[in-house]
Amino acid sequence: MNTVLTIANKSLKSSMSLLLFEMAHLMETGTDISKCKNCGNYFIQTGRSDAIYCEYPSPKNPERTCKEIGAQITRTEKMKKDTATRLYRNIYMRDKMLQKRHPDKKEYDTRLNQLVEGAKRWRKILKHHPRSICRLYGLGKAIRSSLRKKILRKFVIEYAT
Repeated sequence: MNTVLTIANKSLKSSMSLLLFEMAHLMETGTDISKCKNCGNYFIQTGRSDAIYCEYPSPKNPERTCKEIGAQITRTEKMKKDTATRLYRNIYMRDKMLQKRHPDKKEYDTRLNQLVEGAKRWRKILKHHPRSICRLYGLGKAIRSSLRKKILRKFVIEYAT
């Protein structure tokens, strides 16, 4: 069965012609197409030009969109794989909870601020010197968990200054 589709005075006889017409139209209008980091589908960006998650249902949870849960899934996977991030998060959450439970003690505020500021400096160092992470991983593997957290705290706060 041959069907002819007419769009804007152009006759399209095949699905490939339609696809090429649509791609040319998207390029002509400057529409951005991205690949979703969560599901891998291609999507047209609406709203933000740097969107990395689509608005289709997520393959891991069809009741929510990739845009709603994509960042959470990425963070969870990073926490599983990255020892330094997991340790930092554990220390951060412990200090944040101490700060919430004891709002009158300023030492907990200071301690949390030092950790956060040290982590910011450490991220800058890693951005410019990626091999520095090897020192942190080597340090972390050789030491038991409770001591590792104390050393990581000291390393992040003091080394990055």
